Order: sequence, then structure tokens, then C-alpha cells
Amino acid sequence: MKRALTTTNTTQIANLDDVMQQAGQAANQEAARRIFADHTARKANNTIRRKIADLALFETFLQQAGVPAAGLYEEARSWRGVTWGLVEVFKVWQLQQGYAIGSINGRLSTVRTFARLAAKAGVIAAEEAILIASVEGYAHKEAKHIDEKRNTEGIRTRKGAKKADAVIIPSDIAADLTTRQPETPQGKRDALLMCLLLEHGLRIGEAAILTLKSFDLSAGTITFYRPKVQRTQTHELTPSARNAAKAYLPLAPAHGIIWRKSCKKAF
Repeated sequence: MKRALTTTNTTQIANLDDVMQQAGQAANQEAARRIFADHTARKANNTIRRKIADLALFETFLQQAGVPAAGLYEEARSWRGVTWGLVEVFKVWQLQQGYAIGSINGRLSTVRTFARLAAKAGVIAAEEAILIASVEGYAHKEAKHIDEKRNTEGIRTRKGAKKADAVIIPSDIAADLTTRQPETPQGKRDALLMCLLLEHGLRIGEAAILTLKSFDLSAGTITFYRPKVQRTQTHELTPSARNAAKAYLPLAPAHGIIWRKSCKKAF
């Protein structure tokens, strides 16, 4: 009887261990799924917009490098395959593009943070996450020497650059840009972009970080953030902008920024 009781207890403990393991794995999967959302839910709206813009530029870099990156802000699994080497090259690429040292450091901080979260979600290996965390930005005292070297190499830095004179676009040309684009996915994208720039006065940086949530087509409005003045504004869409949005947004990515890159063969 004692042996039978012991066997029963052992079986019950084994079953309990199995249940705990299954529950733990399910909890890990749910936590991994929500890890990005939990992180951003704690941030101010301005911080969220900056992180979206930071990762949008990282996606642009990866796409130019032949890596089909998308959804880096929304999904941890989108970080699969990101290595410290890609992050290091991203840093150098920004230098070559003339970005200010402070902006580069800020974007690296965002990338390191989201890579750490992706590692916690099991998408990036722990060893790789440590290497990504080791990719350092540039010290303040290094900025002057770096900018001097970039100037010598003919790389114009964006910090402190003289603003170009305004370019006046004739109304007939503006109409062509906003309403007479080709009936292709790229043409529909370009028509919406031109409407936002020419009819609503968005800056390139403001348009670049728009997501599907920025548009409310039922109300006919667009809500966007102006980093320069740190304000969120809502505009009633012009008729041509509303038509362009209705035509293009169904073709836009479901996650992240709405702009698809150009492609000769297909969108």
C-alpha cells in the first residue's frame, strides 16, 4: 500500500510539473507577444513618435542593404536576423548621410532598447543582444572632430545647414503632382504624398512617420505630429487628399509607416 501511495504521489507531482511547464511556456509566449506594446505604453506620445521615426530610418537602411525589414516598432519577431554588425554599419551609414551626432546617438539608443526587448522575447540570441548593446555612439567631445572630417570629405552635415530658399510651384504643376499621377500603386502613393506636402504643408519628416492610425477617412481628417514645435495637429483633408488617401491606404503596410518603397517590377 505504501509503495502504491508513493507511486501515485510521484505521478501527481510529474503531472503538476507538466502543467506548470505548459503554463510557463504559454505565459512566455504571451509576454513575448506583448513586450513591445508594454514598453511603449509607458512612454509619452512625443517619445513614441521619436521611436517610430528612429526605427523607420533603421528600416530604410536595412531595405537599402537588401534586408526586407518591416514592423520593427510593432513586432518583436520582425527583429529576427538583426545582428550587431548591422547596427554598427547603420551607425556609420548615418555618418555618411550627414546626420547630426546627437541624432545618431538617439537612434542607436532606440535600436539597442528594442533589440534588448526582442532578445527577451527570444527572437535575438542572448549573445547577439550583448554585442548589439555594446555598439556605442559618439562622445560629445568627438562630435567636433567627426564633423570636421566629414566636411573635409565633402559630406554636408544636416546640423546647422543653411535653409534653402523656398521653391514656388505653379498651380498647374501642383495639380499634376496631386491629382494626375499614374494609376499604379507607386502613383497612388506619390499622389497622397504630394497632397500632404503641397496642400497640408507637412514637412518631409512629419509625413515620413505617418501610420494608418494617422488617418480617419470616415471623418475626413489626418492627425500628425510636428516635432519642430512639439505639437499634434488635426487637419480636415482636402478633397484631393481624401481621394488620394482612399486610393492608396488600402495598399499601405498594415504596420509601421505607410510608405512603401518604389520597385520597378511591383510594389
